[in-house]
Amino acid sequence: MNEVIPQGWQQRKLRDFAKEVKDNNTNLENYEVLSVTKYDGFVSSLKYFKKQVYSKDTGKYKIVKKGDFAYSTIHINEGSIALLKDFNVGLISPMYTVFRIDETVDSEYLLNLLRSHKYIQIYDAIGQGSVNRRKSVPYTLLSSLDLTLPPLSEQQKITAILSSVDEAIEKTEQLVTQTEKVKKGLMQQLLTKGIGHTKFKKTAIGEIPEEWEVIPLKTIINSLKAGVSVTSENREKNKGEIGILKTSSVTNRRFDPLEHKTILPHEVSRASMNPKFDHILISRMNTEALVGASSYVDKNYDDLFLPDRLWQAEVNEDYCTLWLSYVLTSSSMRSKISNISTGTSGSMKNISKTSFLDLVVPTPKYSEQKRITDVLIKFDDKIQAESNKKEVLNMLKKGLMQQLLTGKVRVPIEDDEVVEA
Repeated sequence: MNEVIPQGWQQRKLRDFAKEVKDNNTNLENYEVLSVTKYDGFVSSLKYFKKQVYSKDTGKYKIVKKGDFAYSTIHINEGSIALLKDFNVGLISPMYTVFRIDETVDSEYLLNLLRSHKYIQIYDAIGQGSVNRRKSVPYTLLSSLDLTLPPLSEQQKITAILSSVDEAIEKTEQLVTQTEKVKKGLMQQLLTKGIGHTKFKKTAIGEIPEEWEVIPLKTIINSLKAGVSVTSENREKNKGEIGILKTSSVTNRRFDPLEHKTILPHEVSRASMNPKFDHILISRMNTEALVGASSYVDKNYDDLFLPDRLWQAEVNEDYCTLWLSYVLTSSSMRSKISNISTGTSGSMKNISKTSFLDLVVPTPKYSEQKRITDVLIKFDDKIQAESNKKEVLNMLKKGLMQQLLTGKVRVPIEDDEVVEA
């Protein structure tokens, strides 16, 4: 690669300071089996997949030690490369390539470099194979790459800066996870026991407050209509164009309008239904995990339309639409919806309108529906705010990587200031 090297930096090939490791588990040691993930690096295979996906015979598995790198030869272009930090030793599938570096290069710095946008593009270019997703980057190719590296002390300073951002991202993720956990428990309590009730009654769907009723969805929902299937292109629409929603726009309680395709001009006239404010979108046809998923629509979207796989529900004015949106996304209701879905195992699942509308829900008076909604919205807003913060931090790290890993911005060793090269 012909490039201008920042002053004091040098170009080295990976093989100059790294060597491939091929230590197999021939002694059948009972080490934990690990996997390499795109976002979480090395993880325990059992904990991550919640079941055993690896072979019972681990004799051919590779032994990895703390400080080793491993990558998937066919997925490295997606960022599937990791540094072992949280385990002293483990086993990894033979499909992975393992290598170890010497003390002349900072391992965290190298990980950031090999996962940077620049090198992701290089893996795509040098990969061997005819199908993009299955292009392979064997160690012989990876180890021949030219890496432009700053002095070790500068590598370590850059690593410290990027690590501080990583720590902030991790804390934000933990806060989101904890808030979602609290919200889930609170939803279960509020949607079945309400606020401040002391007297309860037994019903066919469990114990509920005495003042509540068990009401079918067909009483609560005025209309339930699907969109139409149209020919489209899988890209975001430009200004003046019309979009058709993907089913992925309806996976959480909050609707995601960015998940859409662009309707071809000759099909625009066939599009018939826009997402409307204070309505609920429901995925009537989807995978087993997502069939019945629903989202609340927070405003009118005149340039987007529903496909035939999505329903739009208009709620009777005697009931609170936001409250129903929480009911439909509760774990108990998602389970009921899953039970009425049809389709063979492993295929797309469907929900019939009649079966869906016949489902019953424990229902408080309108005033309590509003109070329950007000409590839950505060948790949603907190989750959204922290998620937005995480997005900003990820963008910050991406920008820092672009500047620091290329030497466009230099980090002096003498102090904590970042200065222009």
